[in-house]
Amino acid sequence: MSNNITTFPILDQFSLNVQVTHNPLQLPLESLFSMAARINKKRSFLFVSRLLGKHIPVNPYTSLLSGAALAVLLYEHLTEKTEETKVQITEWKREMVEGLIDPKQARQVYNMLLQESLSLPEIIRFVGFAETATALGHSMYEMFADQASYIHTTREYVPAMHPDIQFEEEHSHAMAHRCYALDHEAFAGEGPIVLVDDEITTGKTTLNIIRDIQARYPRKQYVIASLLDWRTEADENRFAELEAELGITITPLSLLKGRIEVVGTPQLEATQQDEQLSHPAVTLQTSIVADVFHQLHATSEDGEGKRSTASYVQHTGRFGMQSRHNGVLRQEISRIAERLRSQRKGERTLVMGTGSSCTFQCVLLPRWEKACCINRLPAVQSIHIRLQDMLLLVVPDMPHRKTHPFVTLFITLRRDNMMRFLFCWRDRCPKNEWNRW
Repeated sequence: MSNNITTFPILDQFSLNVQVTHNPLQLPLESLFSMAARINKKRSFLFVSRLLGKHIPVNPYTSLLSGAALAVLLYEHLTEKTEETKVQITEWKREMVEGLIDPKQARQVYNMLLQESLSLPEIIRFVGFAETATALGHSMYEMFADQASYIHTTREYVPAMHPDIQFEEEHSHAMAHRCYALDHEAFAGEGPIVLVDDEITTGKTTLNIIRDIQARYPRKQYVIASLLDWRTEADENRFAELEAELGITITPLSLLKGRIEVVGTPQLEATQQDEQLSHPAVTLQTSIVADVFHQLHATSEDGEGKRSTASYVQHTGRFGMQSRHNGVLRQEISRIAERLRSQRKGERTLVMGTGSSCTFQCVLLPRWEKACCINRLPAVQSIHIRLQDMLLLVVPDMPHRKTHPFVTLFITLRRDNMMRFLFCWRDRCPKNEWNRW
């Protein structure tokens, strides 16, 4: 194997060859992802991100810093290449690498970049893909002090609103993506649109959304930002064809770009876990915090046709936000963090986001010491909490015990606009991953 090809064995059944073609920060692969097998006819493996907090717990600053790193790459692409900016960006990249590799340095590096208050040369509109990249898109957008707006797609249907854009995700079980913007000028103008996803495989979803946007809000420039980009030469040719067809430019930005090849044939079957987990007694505690948020009232409908009248948190990317809203959201989350601080037990906190709540957890956790976040499938990463969604905090209570029991805190925003915290016991956690942060 050549130096730029790395082989990842998976379950001693098959392996994946990764050929790196572009690594702008020269990040080691093990700091970006690890490999897992999955039972899926189309793709038998999974890149488990060490940055997103999608399947394994990560330091919240690591997750936020991954979006900040994409923001710096965008800033480098858009700004004038003076000697001063080159030196500055080179220094930022060096510090970002240290922060992404070492969770202990992530906080300092992230705060440093946030304080830089990066300026954009023109109005840029950021769009995060549901579910996994809604938080990633938000953290990228938030790095810019002005001239930025953010919205993310959703699979929900809001009958009273007409989607500004709608497109299909061909490889997903949940097909339709929609964007509902309160400001119907959210996609207007000629400035670039930045489409943010955690991983690009074929890029078909990206091509679909570009076609839909271009039909309604034509412009000349698009940027696709992702942590990982695995498009083949044939996939890249489809992007070039669309550029020629629509008369546009599509610029890819990623922390890692490469080619992948599966070697061997996996034989994967679903198995039942023989080990029986204990079910200790449950202690409940309730705290109401939904009153902290500005709320938006709207009826929604899921893929099965079930309707909900639960309210939304207003200043989020679900219905669009602009740079001027960032301070409002930070204040709301800071007030919630102060309330929770008095209820916290143990030294470390794990926040698990489900539904559409992961960006919230990433922004909430930095207010605490020794906290990390995790998100399980469906890997929804979003600051855009619905008042019926749930946030899960896991607090180690007695770490000296071999079973590593945790106090688990469920934050549920109910239809009566109350956020409830339900403390209960749980006695399992991936110890090797938990200890990383």
